[in-house]
Amino acid sequence: MFLNTGTGAGVHDWVASDNRATHNNNFCPGSETGLPFTLTGLGILIAGGQHIVLRDNTVRANQPSGPTTTLNGVALAGGIVVVSTANISVFSDGFMGSDAARNTIVDNTVKDNHPFDLVYDKLGTGNRFRHNECNTSNPPGLCPGDSGD
Repeated sequence: MFLNTGTGAGVHDWVASDNRATHNNNFCPGSETGLPFTLTGLGILIAGGQHIVLRDNTVRANQPSGPTTTLNGVALAGGIVVVSTANISVFSDGFMGSDAARNTIVDNTVKDNHPFDLVYDKLGTGNRFRHNECNTSNPPGLCPGDSGD
């Protein structure tokens, strides 16, 4: 998880490659994690991160086991999720995060995740999804041949 909490310099300039994120199905409510959202069924999360590269990772079969949090119109669940934290104060200290921007999600295998393999709230700029092996996405079109049906 790459999470910009709005404190310090933020989360940027990381590379995550050759990782496996599978069957992350546990239900972790915010009351237990200290976060303002629930974590369940989540493979890899970029929340407000910038200049993050996800390459050659395997993200499979992550499915929520309880109610998911919706942030910026998308569920915080699925394979690889890229969302903005600009409108939330992660630790209730008044500091806001940032839009997820200039991230590259490339050459990953992302399959059998629910509700989608790739999720993007479309609030950041310069985020690129390229050459990923996946079947479903929100918004449609991030996966080859995915029309959103």
